[in-house]
Amino acid sequence: MLQNIEWQKYLPILYAIIFVGCIGLLAWFFTYKGNTMPVGIVPSVTKTEGFTNGIGAEGFTNGIGAAQGNNVAEGFYGGAANGAGEPSCLRTLSDAAAVYDVVASKAAGSQDLAEFKLLLSKWACLKKDLMSPSGIVDATRQLPYSTLHDRIPVPDLAGQCNAKSVPLRDLDITFDTWKRRATYLFRRLAAGLNSNDVASLEERLMKSWADVYDVAKSQCIGSVPAGKMNPRDAAPMTPTELVDLGTYTGYY
Repeated sequence: MLQNIEWQKYLPILYAIIFVGCIGLLAWFFTYKGNTMPVGIVPSVTKTEGFTNGIGAEGFTNGIGAAQGNNVAEGFYGGAANGAGEPSCLRTLSDAAAVYDVVASKAAGSQDLAEFKLLLSKWACLKKDLMSPSGIVDATRQLPYSTLHDRIPVPDLAGQCNAKSVPLRDLDITFDTWKRRATYLFRRLAAGLNSNDVASLEERLMKSWADVYDVAKSQCIGSVPAGKMNPRDAAPMTPTELVDLGTYTGYY
């Protein structure tokens, strides 16, 4: 009897401890849930460095800009901006690519080969920009200007072609310079080849040049009304101080 009385004296304290514990548990539960987001099923992530299926830097799996299955990769969708091949865009011109492959195996690392590579890249990337339905200067925009073979920066030429504002004279000068320089570089690089092979390869090189030139003439030259000249064409000019003077009929 005395033991039951002593136990009952501690019941209020026990109830108070249980009550405080429940309050603390509820407070912790609501605070924790208020600072978190709903947790869903998290897929396993596989990071893919470099090119995936030849598409993009750190490209999407299978070249598609979304996660497939449980694999998620980062990057860009679509082909390389400057086209495939080495040099840039060169596979746009199959004959030029074949010529470059031959001379590159004979003169690797030379300065002439580096310039030849850049020049052929300009031909191929210019053709790619001119044939693009978007009308955006993309393939040529990072190609550098070279005083050895350029008259107009290639990105500027591509932009003027899209606007059809290139005079035929400027286009002829640009392509004539390219032709002369490409022929000079090729003959230096092909010095150790058989003469028949050199003639065949040079013919293929000029075929690529003519291909790009034909595309440029069709895409870059705007229509000029009959009897008028393009504002940028060369034309005779009479100084203003001579306009009011008559014809000289005296003796020298």
